[in-house]
Amino acid sequence: MGTIQLLAAAQHRVVAIDLPGFGKSQGPGQIAPKRTSLFLDDIIADFQLDRPVIVSPSMSGRFAIPYLKEHGDRLRGIVTVAPVGTEVYSAQEYQSIQTPALIVYGEKDHGLGTSSTKKLQNLPNGQVVELANARHPAYLDDPDRFHKLLYNFLRQIEARGV
Repeated sequence: MGTIQLLAAAQHRVVAIDLPGFGKSQGPGQIAPKRTSLFLDDIIADFQLDRPVIVSPSMSGRFAIPYLKEHGDRLRGIVTVAPVGTEVYSAQEYQSIQTPALIVYGEKDHGLGTSSTKKLQNLPNGQVVELANARHPAYLDDPDRFHKLLYNFLRQIEARGV
């Protein structure tokens, strides 16, 4: 898909991880829900990341959404693509989070895309973008548009000095 290469070419430091139970990760496949935020906190500390932007598609929301809620002030931003785990928090809880957010979903994703967007649209610094004719993994259906959105979001954050 080329996302890592695109961001690296734009002089961004990119760290991509396989979350426990996904990809080529080893060790226990499941982390208790209360530990997912701590897991990301450890990764951020281990890689010495200073206020990173997290890109969170689908199942990674199980980690990113609790981290956003508990430690949003430690992030420069978050990019979600129909993440799981959004139902845990209320609209009021999302409204208290000031982290800039790009909320992406596919037009044809009538399940998780719709439900997660309804929750995340309550983020006061969030911008919601629907990718036309895209399914749940919307970034795969229109990678060029997704890349442009991601690139522009990162530029906006930099311009604001976030």
